[in-house]
Amino acid sequence: MSQIKISGLCAAVVLCFGSYSFAADQNLNADLIVVGAGSAGLSAAVQGAELGKKVILLEKNPYVGGNSQHAEGLFAVDSEWNRLRGDPLTRQEAYRQFIERQNHLVDPYKNKDFVEGSAENIEWLSKHGIEFEVIRETPLKDNTWHIIKNYKGVNHGAGLIKGMKDAADKLGVQTMLATPAVDLIKKDDKVVGVIAKDNKGNTYHISGKAVILASGSFGDDPKKVAEWGHRDPEAWKSSVPINKTGDGIVMAMKAGAERGPVSFIGHLGTEGKGIKFLSNLYGTSWQPFNLWVNRDGLRFTDESQCNAFSEAANAIYAQPGHYGWCIFDENTVKYLMEKGASSGIGVLVPIGTKYANLQKD
Repeated sequence: MSQIKISGLCAAVVLCFGSYSFAADQNLNADLIVVGAGSAGLSAAVQGAELGKKVILLEKNPYVGGNSQHAEGLFAVDSEWNRLRGDPLTRQEAYRQFIERQNHLVDPYKNKDFVEGSAENIEWLSKHGIEFEVIRETPLKDNTWHIIKNYKGVNHGAGLIKGMKDAADKLGVQTMLATPAVDLIKKDDKVVGVIAKDNKGNTYHISGKAVILASGSFGDDPKKVAEWGHRDPEAWKSSVPINKTGDGIVMAMKAGAERGPVSFIGHLGTEGKGIKFLSNLYGTSWQPFNLWVNRDGLRFTDESQCNAFSEAANAIYAQPGHYGWCIFDENTVKYLMEKGASSGIGVLVPIGTKYANLQKD
């Protein structure tokens, strides 16, 4: 038996406007200041530069990409790729499903913009040399997953980041790595700039006409997971721990913004001595023909729920202790070794992958 738990993440973007200049340790000026150099921040910086704006992009890590480096693809509905496949899902139906699956705990207007603009986003990225392929994420999902196939020999999220960084460099975006934004500058109730500090102790007062906060989620801060997300951080863990501590959200709240409700996308996580991430034994717990029981020995869901892994994560978290047990037999081991997985883990472990090391695991 192997124990199954869950992981989760979330994100936030805030926009503020104004202009002013300041005296500081070092003064910089820009039309647009973008905080966070993941896919959202890089895309914002590139589009700003394409519109003729002077852009400064700040990133607290010594590299660009953030959590997006580990993505596999992007959501979109009614894209040109969907049209060529004859996919029937409409934007209106996708929006309805999106809101319902999030239990209405998301801003309906922002999410309508997200769904309505998703196809345009994919098409804009493709014009920057990034290639896509539409696949069905799981048997229970519609064909909305636009896998990042290639950018100059690099695929998935890393390819997207490389493409956006190349575009940013070509357009003259000033990217400042290992230089986190630490505060927003306000004047007359308007955000007119950002204070940033690099790893050498230098302080930058950056004035600008607009500030975009794209610094991502707070999943690596257990206190925020508990207080903001109302989850047990010991049982609801970050998928990829890369210093996501909600800095932009904190700065926005300090400047007067109101934090809205939090919604998560979760997935199964298998834990136990010697069990490694994405190993054969890790992937075994994702199969629909297993038996899932909670710590009281009670079956708690239809195990085909693993094909909708965020819903499966919620089902597991709802159990006593926030975990369950996955039970399988020797026939399952033999099947997975010879026939391969019936439920994949994204494109990292595709359906049909033979678990050759499962017996050893």
